[in-house]
Amino acid sequence: MNTPILRQLDFDKDLAAVAALFVSEMDEAESVESLRKFLEEHGDRNLGVHVAVDEKDNLVGFNWLFRDKEIPERAQAYLVVQPECRKQGVGRLLLADLENAACQAGILDVRSTVPDKNPEYLRFAKDHACEVLKHVIGMELNPALLDLEPFKNLVQALEAQGFHFTSMLALGDTPGARENLFRLNDTASSQTMGSDGEHSWTDFEDFNQSVCESDWYKPAGQLVVIERQTGRWVAMSAITRFEGSDYAYNLFTGVDENYRGRGLARAVKALALEYARDNLGVTRVRTHHLEANLPMIAVDRHLGYEVIPGYYTVRKVLPGMPGG
Repeated sequence: MNTPILRQLDFDKDLAAVAALFVSEMDEAESVESLRKFLEEHGDRNLGVHVAVDEKDNLVGFNWLFRDKEIPERAQAYLVVQPECRKQGVGRLLLADLENAACQAGILDVRSTVPDKNPEYLRFAKDHACEVLKHVIGMELNPALLDLEPFKNLVQALEAQGFHFTSMLALGDTPGARENLFRLNDTASSQTMGSDGEHSWTDFEDFNQSVCESDWYKPAGQLVVIERQTGRWVAMSAITRFEGSDYAYNLFTGVDENYRGRGLARAVKALALEYARDNLGVTRVRTHHLEANLPMIAVDRHLGYEVIPGYYTVRKVLPGMPGG
């Protein structure tokens, strides 16, 4: 292949091929519509999407850089090359272009996800001065094979102890309920074993827009546990089916650390899986966990999940940052 040409993303011409690469190489359930919506809604953070094309204008790879919503000097990056076009200099060309765009935007810290299913991905990252920050493993389950009876007994036992199992749909998906859901998500995710304690959303408005107002948000798939005596939201499990995906995705299961060790995670996650089995029309449910989050991995193994490929989060420090 001749040296590819780099150009700006053409929405109408390139977005379908970019979405296909997200699905096939990054295992992310992106569609043309979801990518277009993200680019339109977060244009202020988008620092450029460039595609590499061959002499016939066929897409052979792309890079994408967008600024972190909380830390202006940090950016998230994607760099993907068609499998048949690798080891021909396409990745190096896209990486040099991405780093140039980052430097021009004042970015000092670039982070990216690297699938672990092929050692070449991580080798490329390490060869270009990237350090590994964390490893996330994938897990998958056929919900039709799940025996829910023991978990229903567990739910009943926990109900008798004063816990109420419900959903955002049953609670009316009201603004007040959404605020409680935000606080529980924010607390439980920052307490996750192996996490760096960072928060996923800047505030409730950010959570409401990026989660509750998204196309994939299903109130019936947002299962929560409330302590009756105090009214405190103590556990949750969120599940959905992304557009264009043939599997359901368990986005997050979390328990306030003050209520762990009682079986709440197993119980609420089993209800989420039951919802997926009966309402989402899937035979597979996937999720991801930090490799260090051994308690939740144990919960999923107990439910019958099996390990599938995951990904690494890598970082490259650019000139101007301490250590760069």
